[in-house]
Amino acid sequence: CFSTFSDHIVDYEPSKDELVNMLTFLSQRNPKPPAILFSGGEPLQREDMHEIIGAAHKLKFMTILATNGLRLSQSPEFALKLKQNGLNIVYLQFDSFRDEFYDKIRGQKLLEAKYKAIEACRKYDMEVILVTTLMNGFNDKEIGKIIKFVAANSDIIRGLIFQPIAFTGRATD
Repeated sequence: CFSTFSDHIVDYEPSKDELVNMLTFLSQRNPKPPAILFSGGEPLQREDMHEIIGAAHKLKFMTILATNGLRLSQSPEFALKLKQNGLNIVYLQFDSFRDEFYDKIRGQKLLEAKYKAIEACRKYDMEVILVTTLMNGFNDKEIGKIIKFVAANSDIIRGLIFQPIAFTGRATD
């Protein structure tokens, strides 16, 4: 997942059929990959993402979706579609408990959306793994609070990943 500038132009966006063909190819490999992680940009900008997840599920892949959570927070019924099509894990970007951080790094205030996305996953019993991008001096002092939040929500949050920031797109400043 790369944060790009707002004027970034995507040169290649595979169709659903192209993606299903890729998944079919992978399913026939020996050894077959056990899991597929859909990431982006933001994969939930695709209206057909639940169908792509469904195709991967039918090919017996564990399905994981990396998302910022906005679509899940705005449309809990879309979360249900993902669940019904076999989504196993939501790999949710969760960097901070401060909207100022999200605004600076992600370009908008997102904290409330993160909470709503987690609640949508809880409602439809989709496991969550939080993914925190750490920035020295910006959100590194929140590590303990994030760990406590995961522990307090362990009924649905099954893991936590800390990753360093890559200085690309909006993060270059």
